[in-house]
Order: sequence, then structure tokens, then C-alpha cells
Amino acid sequence: MKNVAFFEYDNEPAWIDNLLKAWKRLGNIAIQNRGFFAVALAGGSTPKSFYQALAKEEWNWEATRLFIGDERYVPADDSQSNFLMIKQNLLDVFNGAPFSIYRWRTELRPEAAAEEYEMQLKRNLGDPPSFDLVLLGLGSDGHTASLFPGSSALREAGRLAVVNEVKDLDTLRLTLTYPILNTAREAWFLIRGEEKRKILDELRDLEASYPAARIRPQNSKYYYFLSEKQKEKSQTNEERLGDKKT
Repeated sequence: MKNVAFFEYDNEPAWIDNLLKAWKRLGNIAIQNRGFFAVALAGGSTPKSFYQALAKEEWNWEATRLFIGDERYVPADDSQSNFLMIKQNLLDVFNGAPFSIYRWRTELRPEAAAEEYEMQLKRNLGDPPSFDLVLLGLGSDGHTASLFPGSSALREAGRLAVVNEVKDLDTLRLTLTYPILNTAREAWFLIRGEEKRKILDELRDLEASYPAARIRPQNSKYYYFLSEKQKEKSQTNEERLGDKKT
């Protein structure tokens, strides 16, 4: 890994604008070099606004291959599904050429779903497969994708897609593993909210032991942090105005 950088924004438009510029920069290089842009998308709520903005951009979607970094073991139409979130905020917003997106087939048994997903990776990204970009979230416990502290997926050295039991949450997850995440050319952590500042500051120590710290792409790892300080300040001002009116 050649570069690690932390970018902080206090307003969402600037955060989104810089993510869009970075997407086009890396995507154009990938398409020029190997004919397509391979991306693992992040789930959760943080990337929603970025996906909505991305769907409205002019982009070569026909040369873009999308995967989902991790998934809850729930039906594809379940409110907790990462695929459903991406569908609602990216696919359904976009009107144009069809996307190439590959989801975890959670209608299968967990192990079968992981095996099928690994097969799709190799079939569509080469063998061994690699991403140009992985988008990731960050939990307050230092987890990313569904690589949770103490879970078995952290020790996986061969499989690219596995079932991961998260005992602390009493849940079953499907996740990509370090052997493929760390072949990516770049990894971007999309982070928002002041409650994430503490864990982000700890990750500035490159020797940190959190699961997120073990993401080591080939070229660059970027943390895009939306602090939302401006939003909090605006809310405080509104509360003060409200007090004056009463």
C-alpha cells in the first residue's frame, strides 16, 4: 500500500462532490487499462446520498461491474438487505443502460450463497479476481464489511467470500475477505457522524489492530469523513431560536 490519507468535510455536498470526482478519476483509469471498472459497494445507511448522486451522473455504466462487499443473511427484499438499499438509492434512481450488479443469493443456504458469490467473482473479474475499488463503512468497534472483531472471517486466508457468524450480534453475515479486499487498487472508507471520530483517530495509527486497519489495498487507502459539525451547529442555532420565541 503506497498511500493512506484522511479527508474531512463538514458538509454533505462537498463530501459527495469529492467522492464523485474520485470515482471518475479511478474509473476512467480502470476502463482505459482493462476495459471495465470493478467495484465492491458498501452497505448500511452512510453511502445512500452518494449513491443517489452517483446515479444522476453521466458515467459509463456498461463498463462497470458492481458487487456488494457484504450482506445480511436475509431475503433480497428485506429492509435490512444491503442489496435492497443499493437498489433503492442507486439502481432505482438511475434511468439508462442496465447495471451489471451481482448480489449475494440469500435464497440459497449460507454456505452455498458464499460459494456461488466466489464463483461470480472469478467468472466476472478473472481468476484470481481483483477490484479496482472497494467502498467500505466503519463501525464504532472497528469492523468493516462484515469483518467483526473476534469473528472467524478475520482468519480466512484462502476463501474470497465466506459465511461469518457474529456471536455478539447473534447474526449471520456473508462477507468478502481480506484475500480479495486487499487486492483492490484502492479502498475508500465512507464515514459520517462525530460519533465515529474516536475510532477514526485511532486508525490514524497504522499499527492499530482493528479489522478495518487490516484493509491494505495495492495502491491507496482513503478515509472520507463527513463530520456533520455544520449540521449539528445549525440544529443548535435552531434550538436557540426556538427558545427565544417561547
